Amino acid sequence: MYQQKIDIVVCSKYPEVGKQFAESFIKTTKNFENIRLHIVSKNHPRIDSNKVIYRDTDLFGGRAVAPILQELLTTDMQYFGWFNDDMWMVDGWLEDVFDKFNEGYLSVCAGVVDTDDHDHFLKVVEQTKDAIGVDDYVSLVPWICSVAIFRKMGQIDERFIAMEDFDLLWRLKLNNIRSCSSKKITMAHWIGTSSIRDIQSMKSFKKRFLEAKDLFIKKHGYEGYHYLSKYMNQSYKNYFAKFRYIKNET
Repeated sequence: MYQQKIDIVVCSKYPEVGKQFAESFIKTTKNFENIRLHIVSKNHPRIDSNKVIYRDTDLFGGRAVAPILQELLTTDMQYFGWFNDDMWMVDGWLEDVFDKFNEGYLSVCAGVVDTDDHDHFLKVVEQTKDAIGVDDYVSLVPWICSVAIFRKMGQIDERFIAMEDFDLLWRLKLNNIRSCSSKKITMAHWIGTSSIRDIQSMKSFKKRFLEAKDLFIKKHGYEGYHYLSKYMNQSYKNYFAKFRYIKNET
């Protein structure tokens, strides 16, 4: 049984997605006694579990997560996580993450594949179950870190309501914080179902992305944005190309 004190935050706009995530999370973290899931939502159906805390707010992204992190850093929390809600997971995902922490990494992502096909996800889980090692690509879709990193690189910038991963990745790099993603796939990302569901949502997301891009460049400079864009595009291809599968994708 793992005794580490872990808090994970997930922002969820859609009740059915948040409920599915919470149920899967509870089921797959039975070996962790001191873990709490904070669901940032508005009027979501409640699950009766001492592992789940609901945060009723209309805020999203960094604006929602930054004050929660600031609050949690005053407690005895040892590890902090920030996940998308559109995720599938299997038993052993968190145990695998802590194997990487035990190897000296301070920022770890579970092995994740981009797919909206659950059967494909399970096939990839089986194919990689004996995989050893890590990749240096950090997707931040399922991100967990030691709280020690916040003393070195600062906390979450609440101004970002999109592209939070760019800001965090760049600061992880600037501060030489050991980060990785597991080669063993234990999670699947449904490809943006948390934010993009229709044309109107896509327009809204694009607007937030452009605003966040401008903020990133003002904060870190264009060279930082250019380097990170190139790094993420190439790393994404290297990390995901082998297993990515989206139904009806052309």
